[in-house]
Amino acid sequence: MNVTTSTSNSTNATSERLGWTETPNTRGSIDILYTCLSTIFLCSWTVLHLNIPSCSDTSKKIFLRKLKWMGIAIIVPEFVTALAFNQWKQAWTIKRRLKTVSWTQAWFCVSGGLRYSEIAPADPNVPGSVEGKYRPRVILFCDDKGRRIIPPEAIPSIGLPSDDMIKAENKTDSLSQLIVVLQVSWFTVQCISRAAENLPISQLEIGTVAYVGCTMLTTAFWWYKPLDIRLWKSYSDSEVAILDEVGSGLDSPKAQICLGYYRLPNFVLPSEVRAKYQTNRTGSQNGGYEWVEYDGEDLFGFDGNAIRESVIGSILASLLGSIHIAAWNLQFSTKFEKYAWRIGALIVTILPIFALGLGYLIVVVDLMRPIRWLGKVSDNATVSPPWNQRTESMKLRLYHRFHLEKLVAAWGTPKDRLGPFFRNCFFALFGLLYCPARWLLIQLMFNAFKSMPAGVYLTVQWAENILHI
Repeated sequence: MNVTTSTSNSTNATSERLGWTETPNTRGSIDILYTCLSTIFLCSWTVLHLNIPSCSDTSKKIFLRKLKWMGIAIIVPEFVTALAFNQWKQAWTIKRRLKTVSWTQAWFCVSGGLRYSEIAPADPNVPGSVEGKYRPRVILFCDDKGRRIIPPEAIPSIGLPSDDMIKAENKTDSLSQLIVVLQVSWFTVQCISRAAENLPISQLEIGTVAYVGCTMLTTAFWWYKPLDIRLWKSYSDSEVAILDEVGSGLDSPKAQICLGYYRLPNFVLPSEVRAKYQTNRTGSQNGGYEWVEYDGEDLFGFDGNAIRESVIGSILASLLGSIHIAAWNLQFSTKFEKYAWRIGALIVTILPIFALGLGYLIVVVDLMRPIRWLGKVSDNATVSPPWNQRTESMKLRLYHRFHLEKLVAAWGTPKDRLGPFFRNCFFALFGLLYCPARWLLIQLMFNAFKSMPAGVYLTVQWAENILHI
């Protein structure tokens, strides 16, 4: 008799539909909203560990900058996670190759702690602009492919702030990060428990789980990164010259010292590349180095950091979209909402992988354009290793079998023909499909509160006896 009654109650809770529900005997609509929105806030604000600001930035500007990144984390959390991974990889490179450098010091370098101050010229377009104000630029390392932090062995030659000095400026600790992890983990466990007890889950909770996944990864990558510090190491022209001299004698002869901002560093480039750009002298003490504005795509055909972040971001975006597909068979109030959710979930899942494949196609065709790697394969066939011989032979057969010479001829100059076409297609897909699909899913999450299964408001049995943090 008890089993029959329990089964009947479960069936009624699943089939019955309710609007806005108060809290007293069950969890109410406001409880679901509070839990999800507070979790999203933790995932988009407290997880942010931004780079070291400029010495001239005010507290208001720093706050607005973090507010901007909070919006980015809410709209595209996978991008923030990809950025955190890219920075972690750079810090890991320094830590791996420099055994005497701590994680804190490695993150200090990656966060823009190494600075060079130059005199800013007067801007003719700004009334009242005068020469003489110092403009700090971040010192980074790169090779001729745009990869940064190479070689890091040059860093200790001019010194770094001590571990204690950096930690004294740090505004976070492991305990606060652990609390965030426990909070989002508690939310995830509750959602899993509801699925295990066959209780319905709201669309807003499904969407929040996607944020939780990105937050866990971002927190792991930024665990040792200092938060909100206002500390930097300024180097003179002579110290920059020491960096270049030490770096040139290491195992990366093409490594260059570069100065720049957070996303667009200024390279000290080889002379044959310098000649293409207008240059500015930084002083006589540095041996006549010349600083030019960096454009990785214009100089080298690609930007290594942007490519890495795009690949990781696309994969994460697809995984994030697949979480929304988990709500494929949830009960919706109308058929329109059900099919709108399914279409939106498919778009945010498939489109990032499609964009990644499109980008790969651009790279492949661009590599085929000179046809050196195919046309000269027979010249090196006898001296190449066996694996390379088989690989090059396969490339040559594919090239002639599919008449790829026509594709190469049609490609022409990437910057003038198909390159912009593919890039425009990518941005069109992102702007016209991906962003509206994400916005549609967000609207459906909140619109669902007008009519949801009654079981959504039932609490998990074991959680009723546990004190929530």
